[in-house]
Amino acid sequence: GFWRALQSKGYCYIGIRYRGHIPVKEPFSLDDLVEDIVSVARNFESPLLVIGEALGGTLALLLAQKYPNLVKACCVSGMPIISDKLRALKFKQIFSLFQAGRFEEFAESVSAC
Repeated sequence: GFWRALQSKGYCYIGIRYRGHIPVKEPFSLDDLVEDIVSVARNFESPLLVIGEALGGTLALLLAQKYPNLVKACCVSGMPIISDKLRALKFKQIFSLFQAGRFEEFAESVSAC
């Protein structure tokens, strides 16, 4: 489907399995995940089209904000919208579930937002 269509147009695509998809012992932050993406992105010609779903969408936007020279455009989907009043506290609580590898609880919390 989608990825083959990109490839047929001459685009190269890579998928990054970032920390947290496999439980880790050390805590990590969104900035750590962005830096992981940067370490991969620097191996390719810039700027890149970055596509992200859910947390990947958040990371794509953070990457574009922090490293605008690396990103030509972002395509994001499935990102939760959290009210301004709850954003800081709720996001930290929800992300801590992701960091701990508690993915079902993470998904339920994101859906509840």
